[in-house]
Amino acid sequence: MIEAHTLLELLLVIAMLGILYSMYLGALSRAREAADRAMCKQYQWEFKTIRESEDIYETLNVVNRCYECHATEP
Repeated sequence: MIEAHTLLELLLVIAMLGILYSMYLGALSRAREAADRAMCKQYQWEFKTIRESEDIYETLNVVNRCYECHATEP
C-alpha cells in the first residue's frame, strides 16, 4: 500500500514555513534599521568634521545625502 501525506500534515508544514518566514522578515527589518542608524551616525560625523573645516560644498553634499536618507537635516 502506498503511503501518502495527509492534508493535516501538509497544512502543518505550510504553517511552519509561514512562521519561519515571519521570523526571517523580522530579523531582516531589524538589520535594515541598524544599518540606517549606522549610516546616519556616519553622516553626522562627516557633517561635524566638514563643518569645522568650513568647506561649504562638502557640507552641502553630506546634508543632501542625509536628507535623502531620512528627509531631515542633521
